[in-house]
Amino acid sequence: MNNNVCRISMAAKRIFFSMLLGVAISLPMHAFTVVIDPGHGGDDPGAIGRIAREKTLNLNAALQLGEMIKEAYPEVDVIFTRKTDVFIPLRTRADIANKNKADLFISIHANASDNRNASGAETFVLGTDRMEDNLDIAMRENAVIKLESDYQSSYEGFDPNSIDSYIMFDLLQSDYMNQSLQFATMVQKQFVDSLKRGDRGVRQAAFLVLLRTACPSVLVEMGFISNRDEERFLASEEGRLGITRSIFRAFSQFYRPGKAIPALSSDTIVLPATPEQPLIAQPKPAKPAKPSITYKVQIFSTRSLIKKGDPTFKGLKECTYKKDGVWYKYMYGECKTYEEAKTALAAIGEEQLLSRFDTLSCDGQKALLRQIEETDFSCLPLFAARGRAAGRGAIAPIPAMQLPEIEAHAEEFREQGLSSLRSGACAAVLLAGGMGTRLGCSGPKGVVDIGLTHPVYIFQRLFESIAENAQAAGRPFHFFIMTSEKNDEETRGFLRKHRFFGYPEEYVHFFRQEMAPAVGEDGHVLLEAPGRIATSPNGNGGWFVSLLKAGFDRILQDEQISWLNVFSVDNVLQKICDPVFLGAVISSGCASGSKVIRKANRDERVGVMCLEDGKPSVIEYYEMSEELLDAKDAQGDPAYNFGVILN
Repeated sequence: MNNNVCRISMAAKRIFFSMLLGVAISLPMHAFTVVIDPGHGGDDPGAIGRIAREKTLNLNAALQLGEMIKEAYPEVDVIFTRKTDVFIPLRTRADIANKNKADLFISIHANASDNRNASGAETFVLGTDRMEDNLDIAMRENAVIKLESDYQSSYEGFDPNSIDSYIMFDLLQSDYMNQSLQFATMVQKQFVDSLKRGDRGVRQAAFLVLLRTACPSVLVEMGFISNRDEERFLASEEGRLGITRSIFRAFSQFYRPGKAIPALSSDTIVLPATPEQPLIAQPKPAKPAKPSITYKVQIFSTRSLIKKGDPTFKGLKECTYKKDGVWYKYMYGECKTYEEAKTALAAIGEEQLLSRFDTLSCDGQKALLRQIEETDFSCLPLFAARGRAAGRGAIAPIPAMQLPEIEAHAEEFREQGLSSLRSGACAAVLLAGGMGTRLGCSGPKGVVDIGLTHPVYIFQRLFESIAENAQAAGRPFHFFIMTSEKNDEETRGFLRKHRFFGYPEEYVHFFRQEMAPAVGEDGHVLLEAPGRIATSPNGNGGWFVSLLKAGFDRILQDEQISWLNVFSVDNVLQKICDPVFLGAVISSGCASGSKVIRKANRDERVGVMCLEDGKPSVIEYYEMSEELLDAKDAQGDPAYNFGVILN
């Protein structure tokens, strides 16, 4: 029987009528109970931004809100579905509310969208009005049930990716709809009136966690983690306090209608949680005066801490650093004015970036200073060194495992590779930042239709390839897709529209290729407009740095992923996470391997693998001298004969 049907009303919980005596007997009123649900957690990170993860934002805000309610209303029972970074199934979250006879259920989330300009807060209640408008977000939140091994039986055949499954919500509308709408409206009003947040309104959507709770229930989307400005706000102390104060004020109005909202004796700060330690509430110190904006110039970044006075600083004094993930970013100068910014840029020889500063509006000046702060100038010495270099290093042939040896050990390699895939030790990385211009397509290269008799997209073939080996391994593995500024939104939208061609969405992760400052022939950084630095993609070689800056090193560490199969969007015939290739590399004891194809002829225009100064490298066909083209190995075969296929 559905819980919504068997629960009695809140009034009935307080008065018991004796049918035998016909006398009303008052029972002690139970304490008002609110269950606060921080969405996602543990293996389910939720949406992932550039500097924050949804699961952490949700947990910090939830515990903050709970502390506020406890302080203002000691008589209220505040219960959390989780207090640490753990995964809680959706059905368990609802069961916690029902078991504790909750009077109100608040699920806290952060939103995400392919449209990076999307912003604002919204509050959802259970329902199917305008279901198509909100279906994508409901599917994304409900997809977490796939992390539960028995989800098909636990949720009675519900498929979070099937539109048909959502039809049942029309028949299972909550008995507490009016109260849910009332509280949701209060939350939104506080977001708009007190916090001046963008108002996306009160909406209805088919969230499983709301369906199973037998009390007034809402799901709050605090803002968009996919919007850079909103992500900074949500991750800040000011943003967290503002969000939780707004929800607290709405709770006060719901719990004590018409009564004044109590002033808290002190605000509450909640320290960030770790998987081992829950968040801790502390009294808030006196609020300092709001600091003025300063700008610094980032001169280089490194994964290790550098001692003060190291020659790396080249005599620059007063250098500071900040920790960003695994990176230490070193900056010079502290610029509040044009003069200070010019001095800092002059230290690295790039003061020309401010040559048109006086022609910019106030907002334009701020935007340029902000871009200077965010730009990583550490690559400039590399550009300069490359410009001074006289040709390539010492080129030599590279050894390769060829077909006879591969065929002789194919089954052994295959089993070794499958073992790695089954353990989750391997993941795939797709380099898909390019556009399909040369293929007659104005969109991302992966959306090009290569079918002859029916549509077949490049992305489709790649997803089918990875799915084939995932099926052989008996489990999906993580799939990281590198996009670019030009094609990121369209790539995400295309793959979501086609539902990732059947591959589990929770294993697909997008990250954008980092941009590097563009330099002219004189080695100095260029301006593409008076108030904007010219930038270019940092090349396929920058994929690992871009992956780390997106925060996905957490997944690599948490999932103990030790092998990454990196491949390009161009090759639709490649086998992704090919167990034979993976097993061959692992068995060889090498740290990396590259799948190659023998050149068709001496002059084929393809880059080949080689050793450069003793390290694996690629030499392009136009760099090949006659001497290299005619070189032979010990067997009399061409020495430079292994064509690169980016796999």
